[in-house]
Amino acid sequence: MSTIKDYLHELEKLIHDAPCKLFADFQTENRGGVALYLRGKIIFTNESELQFKEYFGIKEIVN
Repeated sequence: MSTIKDYLHELEKLIHDAPCKLFADFQTENRGGVALYLRGKIIFTNESELQFKEYFGIKEIVN
């Protein structure tokens, strides 16, 4: 399994299990298995809102 898929799986689990959310939605744009653009919104039970954007990239290190 790729690092990006692992990351998305963990993120989905954390958001799904969060007890203080009313609504959560996020979209992903996988860029060839080496980069990911992620954006989303979470609305919490106190009606506050978190909007987020993240760029996740994997850099190969050669020794």
